[in-house]
Amino acid sequence: LTLQQWDFGDNEEGVLLLKGQSYLIRCGKVTLPSGCRGVLSPKSSIGRIDVMVRSVVDGCGLYDVIPEYTAATGNTQGGSQCAELWVEVTPRSFNVKIYRGLALTQLM
Repeated sequence: LTLQQWDFGDNEEGVLLLKGQSYLIRCGKVTLPSGCRGVLSPKSSIGRIDVMVRSVVDGCGLYDVIPEYTAATGNTQGGSQCAELWVEVTPRSFNVKIYRGLALTQLM
């Protein structure tokens, strides 16, 4: 079910996210060296403007975690691990405008 779909493309005006609504944004593939795992966390500036950001990757049942994949899962590419990264964004206090390339989360 898709209620609304945007393509950021070269849109310099950005996209307005409405307060109290949740948005699922496809960020693309994330690739880690084989045998590594990652943890994602919102940038501190995002928390200061009261926007909730959670990250999910395909094949993982946990928020904000990129698990260690093995060749058996089929999520490897040239000796590296790869998975589709999605970000859930929920403005809580007011509407916010986001732009292509805006850093909402960070990988640790």
